[in-house]
Amino acid sequence: MCNDKLVDVDCIKGTDVDDCEFIIPLYIDNKEVRGIRDSGNLGPILVSKDMITPERIIRGKFKSLQGAFDGNKCHKIPTAIVEIRSPRFEFDQNVMRCVTSWH
Repeated sequence: MCNDKLVDVDCIKGTDVDDCEFIIPLYIDNKEVRGIRDSGNLGPILVSKDMITPERIIRGKFKSLQGAFDGNKCHKIPTAIVEIRSPRFEFDQNVMRCVTSWH
């Protein structure tokens, strides 16, 4: 997010964030965005709900997620199927993945 709006590439180009090793180029359904790489994350891929079109949502399928500071509270997050790729990983082809659609 950048000023409460979905981050597009121009929002962070030329900033210190653009040089961060954990900010990587991504394409989600062929739209260029930046993502945060978290190699320690064992959970699902999180994608802004603004990137998910209604036809991509898997009706009735949810993931229960809990944040580090949520106490005992779990969030029931809808899932979707998207095409995702990143030239960062030397495999520049779309792959279909089930993701969670977070706001």
